[in-house]
Amino acid sequence: MVIAGQNYRAGHPFALFPPGSLALRSAEAARNTATLIEESQDNANHGVQAADEVAAILTTIVANVKQVSVLAGEITVASQEQSLGVNQINLAISEVDKVTQSNAAISEEAASAGEEMNGQAQALAAMVQDLAAIVGVRQG
Repeated sequence: MVIAGQNYRAGHPFALFPPGSLALRSAEAARNTATLIEESQDNANHGVQAADEVAAILTTIVANVKQVSVLAGEITVASQEQSLGVNQINLAISEVDKVTQSNAAISEEAASAGEEMNGQAQALAAMVQDLAAIVGVRQG
């Protein structure tokens, strides 16, 4: 029950509450405030915990990205080395091809020289026979 009155000095109205009513309301408001503070603290703690988990996950992601970057660098170096190796193989194959062509040319020249020597040997044999016939030597 509220009793209305006037401030006798200033002439302002004021309310009179039954004894204990204001104290009960103040206690209830204090409990509500305490509950709200506890809930806010719990929410803040959950937020801190979530932020810590996110930070840990981001740290793991950064470490994984660094590892991928290192691996990509190693792949790049290996690819460059492989490319150099392939170039060296190509050069070696080119040299082998040149040597093979040179050997083929030498073989052709040797075959031609052999044929020419065979022809010269046959001509020499014929000259020896003619000479022997002139000299009168019998061959056997």
